Amino acid sequence: EILTDEEVQKTILLACTDRFPDLAAQAKQRIAEFAVDADVQNHAREAMSWASHYLGQGEALVVAYIEQGPTAVRLCACIAACVSVVRAVGYLMNPLGLWTDTVPCV
Repeated sequence: EILTDEEVQKTILLACTDRFPDLAAQAKQRIAEFAVDADVQNHAREAMSWASHYLGQGEALVVAYIEQGPTAVRLCACIAACVSVVRAVGYLMNPLGLWTDTVPCV
C-alpha cells in the first residue's frame, strides 16, 4: 500500500533522477511496476518485520550488551549493584532510622 502512495513514488522518482539522470525517462514506468510487484511487496514486508522485531527488542539488547559486553561495562554494573546492596543493608541495620530519617527521595 505504501509503495502505491503518490508521495512515496515522487520521492523515489526524485532520487532516481538525481542519481541516474540517463534513466530518468524510464523511471516513472518502472516505479509503477515496482509498486505492484508481489515479490517486491513480500520483500518490503519481510524488511518491516525484521525492523519491528529489532525495535521491539531494543531494551533486551541493552541488557544483553551489559551482560556480555566489555569488561569495563560489566565491572561498573557489578560495582553499582554492590553499592546498592551495602546501602540497603546499612539502612536496615539502623531501625531508629525509620522514625528519625526523612524521606531521602521523592
